[in-house]
Amino acid sequence: MIRGISEKRWLIAQQYQHSYQQQKSLRIHGYENNIILGRYIRAMRVSNLLSSFLTITDSTRILEVGSGPHGIGFFLNTGDRYGIDSLADFYHHKFSSLQVGSKVKTICGKGEQLPFRAETFNLIICDNVLDHTMNPELVIKEIQYVLKKNGILFLAVDIHCWLGYVISLIHEHLIGRWIIFKWFGSHPFYFRYKDILQLLNRYGFRIAYKDSKPLSNKSNKAQSVFRRLKIGLWKFLFHTSCSQIVCINLK
Repeated sequence: MIRGISEKRWLIAQQYQHSYQQQKSLRIHGYENNIILGRYIRAMRVSNLLSSFLTITDSTRILEVGSGPHGIGFFLNTGDRYGIDSLADFYHHKFSSLQVGSKVKTICGKGEQLPFRAETFNLIICDNVLDHTMNPELVIKEIQYVLKKNGILFLAVDIHCWLGYVISLIHEHLIGRWIIFKWFGSHPFYFRYKDILQLLNRYGFRIAYKDSKPLSNKSNKAQSVFRRLKIGLWKFLFHTSCSQIVCINLK
């Protein structure tokens, strides 16, 4: 069982996320079209992957949990789409140029308390979100509740090696004390692959597809020496990979 974190720890993570996205909104100014193109490509790839399990039409009800400033749902070509995020209002203001024209109905809320009835959605997307939540187990439980029987969950989550996992556990007892550890701030959780598979099985999901690829985290000469050293150390300690999992709700 994956234990949740305190409200205080989650608020720290939210503050880090808010600060990161605030800086990001400034960095991408003038490059919005490049971001939009990249997100359309990402959405197309996910849609193509899901086509083996679900035909998405205008009436397909889709929820993205943790829709962020430019989630997959904003760039799908069809579907009755909803997005929920604890920072949804902030994102709508800061990243309006990326969301303009989208038919996604955004809601400010948490994955641990989805404001929908049982068996509402045909497809739920949770893309690089679970390690930012307050209680990953409760999020999966809520997803299972609002997803129709035989509905599809697309889950993308970062997976870490044993060393990174141990370091992250130690870190959670040090958060806020040593400034060097604050790069962990926005991620309360670091998962092993078996943790995710066990969690999905526990809530009645059948794994229909899974893959894992090294997470791209490139450094370049334009970055500061400290930034490049930080990225190199992160790669050495964590060996992060991104796992994409397609699940079928059997309950």
